[in-house]
Amino acid sequence: MKKLLALLVLVFTCQVAFCQTYDEVINNFKEKEGVEFTEIPKMLLSMALS
Repeated sequence: MKKLLALLVLVFTCQVAFCQTYDEVINNFKEKEGVEFTEIPKMLLSMALS
């Protein structure tokens, strides 16, 4: 049980340490060749989901 808990803590720590925000991901890839960036308004998304 202790090993499982230690493994879960390790996985969670690694995930938090290397995560990126949405803006960082977008900024990393929107200037690359062959990538198209399209911004969709929140109102349009909410209409599509309902």
